[in-house]
Amino acid sequence: MNKPFSTKILIFVVILVHVTILDFMFVNSKGLVLLPEKNLQLQTVAVHIAIALVTTLVYWITEKISSQDGRTRIKIKEPMLMLLSVAMAISIGYLLLM
Repeated sequence: MNKPFSTKILIFVVILVHVTILDFMFVNSKGLVLLPEKNLQLQTVAVHIAIALVTTLVYWITEKISSQDGRTRIKIKEPMLMLLSVAMAISIGYLLLM
């Protein structure tokens, strides 16, 4: 199933907003801490855009591979998606604990 180009732009925008909001604030023992000056730095904005671009690219590649079900030897099925999800959760947990 081919999604229109506007869907990929929407995915990019949603991921960009999501990452920016997650980086904008955090909660510690004293409560909510906002970091507006950090989020306005050029380096931070560039990292957020890079994260959104890479995530959108991975989505696009996964969509292309899975849409070629009968025409390629590479098939992504539910067990593989579950394994990848677990691997991603473990890697995020590892990075958070470092």
